[in-house]
Order: sequence, then C-alpha cells, then structure tokens
Amino acid sequence: MIKIGWILSGNRNVAGARIQGWDMHEELLNRKISSEIISFDHFDYDLRFSKKEIDKILEKNYDIIVLQKIQTGNNFEYLINQSHKKGTKVVFIGIDNINTNFAIKCDSIIVVSKYLRKMIPKRYQEKTFLVFDSYEHLEGQYKRHNNKKRLKLAFVSNSVFSRFPQIEFLPKNVSLTIIGPPAERVKRFMPDRKMFTETPYRFKYLVWNLNTVYKELIKCDVGVIPYRSKDLKGDFIKRKSNNRLVLFMSLGMPAIVSPTPEYKKLIKQGVNGFIAKSPKQWVYFIELLRDNPKIRKRIGIEARKDVLNKYSLKSQADLYLKIFSKTLGKNIS
Repeated sequence: MIKIGWILSGNRNVAGARIQGWDMHEELLNRKISSEIISFDHFDYDLRFSKKEIDKILEKNYDIIVLQKIQTGNNFEYLINQSHKKGTKVVFIGIDNINTNFAIKCDSIIVVSKYLRKMIPKRYQEKTFLVFDSYEHLEGQYKRHNNKKRLKLAFVSNSVFSRFPQIEFLPKNVSLTIIGPPAERVKRFMPDRKMFTETPYRFKYLVWNLNTVYKELIKCDVGVIPYRSKDLKGDFIKRKSNNRLVLFMSLGMPAIVSPTPEYKKLIKQGVNGFIAKSPKQWVYFIELLRDNPKIRKRIGIEARKDVLNKYSLKSQADLYLKIFSKTLGKNIS
C-alpha cells in the first residue's frame, strides 16, 4: 500500500495548511489510502527538524512526503537527499511565494496559481502542476437570496489594514461584515496593526472560526474582495490563488473583486460576478446589486454553477492523486 506523509505549515485553523493538507489527508483516508500528518508546526516556511528527527521520520518508509509551503531551514537539503536515498519522493506545494532553488530539488511541484507556475524555470515545468484550492463547505450549503432592496456585504481576509480598501463609503441600506483574524494576530503580524480603525463607516467585525464562518457568510448577500491600488501592482497579489473568490461563488453569492490575475480568469463580467477597477465602480456595482434582487440571485446561481464541480474537494483530490501517481510512476488512485 502507498504511504503518504504531510509536513504542514500550520494547524487546522491555518487556511493554506488546512485546504492543501488536512483536508486532502482526510480525503485520502476516506479513499482507503494510507496518509499521515507528520508535523504541523513549521510556520513561516521553515523546516524545524534536526537530522536525527528526519532520520526517524524516514524510517517509516513513506512513498511520498508532501511539504506544504515548507521551503527553508537548515536541514531542508538533508531531508531531500536522505529521502531520495531511501526511495521516498518529495512533493512541494507552493503558495504565495516560492523559493525556486528549493522547489526544483523536489520530485514534483504543486502551485495554486498560474503566476506561481511561471516562476518555475522552463526545464522544470514538466514536474510542475497547477491545482487550485478547493472550497470546504458542504455542497448543499449555499445562499438563498431574498427580494429585499437591502444589501449585506461580506469580506473575509487574514490581513487587516487601518482603512478598508476601495469602498470609500457605504451606500444607503448597505452594511458590511468583516471576518478576519483575532486582535493578537493583528498586533503581531499585520503591518498597520490596526483593525480598520480609520475606516469612515461602521461595520461588523467577526473573528474567523471554521465552525461558524459559512453560516455567517450566507447571512450576507454579496462577497467583496478589494485590494489597495498600490498592492495590485505587487508580485504578492499576482501570485495569490482564487480561493476566496471560489468560496463566495461556491456559496452562490455574487462577488465584486479587484482585478487580480486569477480573479480576471474566473469572472465573466456581469454574468457570474463583477470586477471593479475604481472606488466609483465599487459603489456602482454595490448599488446595482442592492437595487436588483433578481440580478443578485441570477449571478449567484451562475457563479455557483461555474465552480461547484471543478473546485470541490473531490475534484482537487483527484488531481493530487494523478500528480502522486505520476511522481511515483504508478497508479495509486
């Protein structure tokens, strides 16, 4: 039996580690494939194993070890070299950023956006695979739209700023719910260290919680994903996946988004969502969806239809198994 081990960048409350690690691990177990979480406390890309610990891990004779986001650390190369001596393949999952010098030493590379794939040198493209993040909620969980000419906006982010991006004011009969990190994380990691305190309108702030986030989202009507104009020019934004947009679309919620590369590939303007390029456009689309419940419902249905099957956990797990099979040179699905 094939045996797969996962070294993850965080626990179940860390979005990337959960979506690209914990969820996939559990899906493999459901398919009767041997899968184990080796470790999940390697934050900030850093492998925190001694050589003795690595030797002990490799004694378990994994066929594949998956490194989710892990791409630095004093003993990274030792893990790669000793794995290859043992006949263990190493698969690297890159999100947000990739240290190509480390990634190319792995047997396969999984990326979550086309922009990230372009970062891998051409001679290593054959072992580089694009797998978009899956949504996590049950397929039967989605927004039932009402006919009221009122609008509740939802924003989900692991980052916070002093001022909410792009939306300069909330039109009449429009409210905003922000689902974000706890205050202690903001103080420790966020550049502004302020939870939208300079935003000139009121909003509801909820701390992200896996057990309640989907219920809170479908209380709202429209998802918004705005980025600051200065950030849109940066590589960091261009590298990002489309997972937040897929989240809203899979819940049957219309989304208004900033023009990032992955969002532009998925949005069909006015059909399954909206791309807003200026504060004026943001207000226009918000008011359009507020005043037209039928349009709201139609776009939500179209958005859900476009992503429901392609971005399900089952579909993404099928892709992982194809990559693992190709990496090992034998079918394991």
